[in-house]
Amino acid sequence: MNTETPNTEIANTDTQKAALDAALESGVTFAVIVNAPGILHRLGLKKTRREFHIKPLYLGSLVRISRKLLELEPVKFITDRGELGAMESAMTAMSTNMDGFVYILAAAIHNRESEPPRELQKFLRDNITPRDAARLLGLVLSMLGVSDFLACMASVNALNLSGKNITGAAAQTETTQTSSTPGQRAEA
Repeated sequence: MNTETPNTEIANTDTQKAALDAALESGVTFAVIVNAPGILHRLGLKKTRREFHIKPLYLGSLVRISRKLLELEPVKFITDRGELGAMESAMTAMSTNMDGFVYILAAAIHNRESEPPRELQKFLRDNITPRDAARLLGLVLSMLGVSDFLACMASVNALNLSGKNITGAAAQTETTQTSSTPGQRAEA
C-alpha cells in the first residue's frame, strides 16, 4: 500500500528533475571495468578500470549524434513470417544497432569536432554492460535538449511570422559592407 501523499510524489518528481538537470549541466562521470583483463592488466601496465566524463554536448556533437540516431534501424515486431516475440525483436534490434549505440556513446564521451576514436568505440563495445549502456544512452538523449531546440525554432519562426525578414536584413547588411571603400567602415 502506498502511504505517500500526492504532494510527496510531486516533491519526489521535482527532486528527481532537479537532480537530472544538475547532472545535465555539470556532466556525469562513470567508470568502465575491463571485461577480460589480459597480462598487461595483471602486471599493472594497463588499467583495469577507465573513468569517463560526459560533459554537456556541443552543437557539433549534437548534430553528429542526431544523424546517427536517424540511421538506426527501427525495431520490427512483425515480419513476413508473422509476429516476432519481444525477445527476438530485442535481439534483432541489438544486433543491427549495436555499432550505432556504441558510436553515440563514444561521440558523447569524445564531444569534439573530430570523429570519436575507433579505440574508444572498441573499448566500449567490449567492456560496457548493456544496463550501463542503456542508462548512459538515456542520459545522452536527455542531453540532446530536443525541447530547447524546438523552443528556439519556435522563436525563430515567430520572428518570421511577425513580418521581419531575417534573410533580407542579412542581405542588406552584406550589401552595405561590400559597397564601402577599403579602410572605411560601412554605415548601417
